[in-house]
Parts: sequence; structure tokens; C-alpha cells
Amino acid sequence: MRRGLWALGIFGLYCSIWGVSLVHGGDSFDTVPSAKSDTKQRQGEVALMDAAWNGRTGAVQALIEAGIDVNSKDPDGRTPLMAAATNGHTSTVHLLLDLRAEVNSKDKNGETALMHGALSGHAPIVKALLSRGADVNAVTEHGDTALMMAAFQGHLSIVKILLGEGAMINASDDDGFTPLMFAAWNDFPEIVKLLLDNKADTRTKNREGETALSLAAKEGHKEIVRILAR
Repeated sequence: MRRGLWALGIFGLYCSIWGVSLVHGGDSFDTVPSAKSDTKQRQGEVALMDAAWNGRTGAVQALIEAGIDVNSKDPDGRTPLMAAATNGHTSTVHLLLDLRAEVNSKDKNGETALMHGALSGHAPIVKALLSRGADVNAVTEHGDTALMMAAFQGHLSIVKILLGEGAMINASDDDGFTPLMFAAWNDFPEIVKLLLDNKADTRTKNREGETALSLAAKEGHKEIVRILAR
């Protein structure tokens, strides 16, 4: 069973700037124009990510208008849209979408902006992304979905939104965990009730043979045990 799923959507900002010089015979020379251009572009991409991360919508617009790619990625494959979604910057998310940010782009873990928003608990952003075509059932490299992430973190309003948009309620990740299991394991009875109302399967077992009920019982979550044992 994986612990610390999805690293809680926390970005590592990569703000190092690559400087290049050519050395010949002990003398330093300026970089060739293409190298200067590459360095300037990289600086712009770092600045764009930083602006999106901090919700500086005006700076985001200025950088993109200056030619920085709206879909540029950091070393972990994360985009400015993911950065803004993680930190709940709704106006920045709307701007990036208006400027043709790819809503279903994935980082190196296979996570989308919707997943980052769902994991972090930002309902307005989840709604905005879904309205622009975000795939509600996209999966990560380990089979995790936005619904699993919302259930794992206890974000009831987001679970409701995702279910309303057709999220697969009984999908399981590579370890066999379902949204119901995550909610039961982490003691979120209201989410457990909501998932049951939407026909979540209580019989499903994970790779260790555990059900939602056995996970709740093992953790001592009495209210959830009562709900699931009925």
C-alpha cells in the first residue's frame, strides 16, 4: 500500500538559471546567439511557473504575450496550469485556459491539473477545468484518479462535483484501492455515505485482501464501521 500518495500535490519550484560561456585558450567569449536565446527562453519559463504558482495573473499574461510557451514544463513535467490549480489561483487558471493551456496535459507521474486541483481541495478550479474539457477519469502512472485523490483527502464538495461529471466510482488503482477504501481508511464518513448512495461496491478487495470495512475496522473508525456493516 502506498503512503503519502501523490506527494500532496506540492511543487518543487526549479528556479536555477542556466548560464553558458565558451572558453578558448583561457579567454572567455560570449555565448553564441542560439545559446543566449535558449537561456532567455528558460528564464522565461521559470518566471512563468513562478508567476502561476503565486497567482500573479498579470505577470503570467505578460510572459505569455512575450512568447513564453503557455504549456512549458518544469523538470517534473508540470505546467503553469498545474501550478495555478495546486495553489487555488482561480483567475490565473481561467487566464491560462483562455490562452490555450492544455487542460489534460500530464506530468511525469501522469497527474493532470484536475488532479492537482482535486487533491488540494479547490472546488472552483475543479469546476473550471471540467467545464473546459478536463478528463474526469484520467489516470496516473499508478492508476489513481481525481476522485480517489479527493476521497483520500476528504474533499466532500469535490467528490460531489466529480461524481456529477461521471467519475468512475469503483475504479481501482494499481494497489486495488477504490475511492470508497480511501474515504473509509482516512475516516471521512460523509464521503463514505455519498459514495454508497452512488452505488460504490463494498465487496471490492485491494491487493492485500482488504475491503473498505476491514480498513475502517483496522483503523478504529467506528462510525464508518457502523455505516459499512449495515
